[in-house]
Amino acid sequence: MKSNVAADGLKRINFLYQACHLVLSTSGDVELIRYYVKEMKNIINKTLARLAPDVKRSICWKCNMLRIPSITSKQRVCGQGRRAKHTVITCLQCGSIKRFVHRDQTLYIEQFRHQNRKDEGQG
Repeated sequence: MKSNVAADGLKRINFLYQACHLVLSTSGDVELIRYYVKEMKNIINKTLARLAPDVKRSICWKCNMLRIPSITSKQRVCGQGRRAKHTVITCLQCGSIKRFVHRDQTLYIEQFRHQNRKDEGQG
C-alpha cells in the first residue's frame, strides 16, 4: 500500500515538473509555474519522496520557480585559486544564490577496485 502511494506521488511530481517546463516554454505564466512547484513540494513532503539531484537543482526553493539557465537564472562556473571548482546559480526572480561544488562522481566500489588494482600492480 505504501509503495503505491509513493509511486503515485512520483508520477504526479513528474507530471507537474513536465507541466512547469511546458508552461514556461509556451505562455510563461509565472504564477502557474509557482503553483505547480508548490504542489510538487507538498507531494514531496507528504510522500517523503527523494528527487534526483538535477531536478532538485533546477528548482528555486525560495521563490518556487524553475531555474532554467539564461531564462530564469544565471549560471556561471567559478573556482580559481584556493576555492574548489563550483557552479553558481543565481535566480533572476528572487536573487537567491546557490553554489554546487563539482565533485568526483565515482562510486565507492569503483574507488575500491581501483585501489586493489594499484596494490596488485605493486606487489
